[in-house]
Amino acid sequence: MSQDGSERGGLGMKKVRNVRTGVLGCAAIAAIFVSTITPAYAETGAAEVDGAEQVAPGDPSDEATTPDQWLEQQTDELDVTAPAIVHETIDDDGISLCADDPSIVCTTATTTGDPADTTLPGPAATDRAAASRAAGTADVDVPLDLTISTGCLGQLRSARWNIARWAACSHRGGRLTLVTKEGKRVGTVRYETYHEVTGNPTKGEWSNAFLIRVTGATGIGAATEVVGQGNCIGKCTFTGGTDIVGAMAPGAVLQGEAHFKWRGTAGARVTPRPWWDFNYSHPDGITIDSAGYKAPKIRCDRDYPGRPNSVGCVFPQQSASLDLNDYYNAWATHVIWAQANGLPTVLHRATLAEKNANRAIACASAPKPRPTGYQCDEYPFASAKEGAAAGTGGVRVPDIFYSTPGDFCGMPPAPATGPGGWSICLIPAADNQEGGQVLNNIYKAFRVIPGDAYSLNYSTAS
Repeated sequence: MSQDGSERGGLGMKKVRNVRTGVLGCAAIAAIFVSTITPAYAETGAAEVDGAEQVAPGDPSDEATTPDQWLEQQTDELDVTAPAIVHETIDDDGISLCADDPSIVCTTATTTGDPADTTLPGPAATDRAAASRAAGTADVDVPLDLTISTGCLGQLRSARWNIARWAACSHRGGRLTLVTKEGKRVGTVRYETYHEVTGNPTKGEWSNAFLIRVTGATGIGAATEVVGQGNCIGKCTFTGGTDIVGAMAPGAVLQGEAHFKWRGTAGARVTPRPWWDFNYSHPDGITIDSAGYKAPKIRCDRDYPGRPNSVGCVFPQQSASLDLNDYYNAWATHVIWAQANGLPTVLHRATLAEKNANRAIACASAPKPRPTGYQCDEYPFASAKEGAAAGTGGVRVPDIFYSTPGDFCGMPPAPATGPGGWSICLIPAADNQEGGQVLNNIYKAFRVIPGDAYSLNYSTAS
């Protein structure tokens, strides 16, 4: 979609803000597409590989002794109607998925008119069916030149999205079923999909990649063809990519990607939604325009404090985090003490005005001049909305020391507990500066802008 809201052309795209429902020339076809969001991008693990077609309840292998018997049963009345295609997103048990989350796609396609008549499949279709059945149990190798990252390929198959700060991944199962007007099935295609959207915290750009891995087919399903196109709903500009085009024969790996950008004006934030639109067709049937696969919204902004020209795109659904176990200086020790005594572990980035207000209050009670080589450190940080100016309580001083025995943070200890207020401590200047640099690195790497949450965590486990 361009910045005025218009979408890409090529698959009958319309200038709309919601997903189209395809118009089918057949009766009662359901098109179900599902995505739900989980707040963490799982660690990369071994990919779930289904070299052989998985048989689910109701699949053709449940209805006949052999695939040939099944195909013969299903083609008895093929001379009176063309096959239609039913598209389902399924789980590992072969059960169709649909969720109530308003952010997902879950639509039923409408139907108009009657399908055209056709004749019984000729030799070419019969050969395709035989090849489909023979390949239905073949291993499927994924090529190395992929648009999908190895991290996404390593995700276990699920109906849920896995989200990191600058990437989102979905790995699902799917099934296409070719049926006659009377509801007779004449073929199926089983496949897996990988959908990955990758942002950039320092550029207003993102990529929208999709991969289809066909794991099996029955009947005349292997001749099914697909055309897919990456798109965007919202304010975004298409900059290039590759569409998905090909036959869904067992062993096929079909992939494509689409690239987008957004520049915007200073202070602006937008949340476009990447998606893919697919058309399925068959030489002996009709073409169906599917509803498409939506990804979670990605946020692009030009609202980074102190950098009005900085543009970046991330997924705000996943917050940034820092493991304090990686740091062993006085700055980390002060943060750990403050959190252990009730101050929040989750903070939110402040605006520049809020940051200045926090600084004016936080260390006002610390001794001046500071001891040589020491600086006043505060928690929550001046750059956090929960800082001293938030008005949630008073100042506290840890009962820990860093310089000489009995010297508690360079001032008399005033410990307290509870979530309100803030803590101050005089710590070595080098440690304080290192802590500030660590925090700034988090802000930049994860594109943490005002209002965004981030966390600092510490574990006592070995």
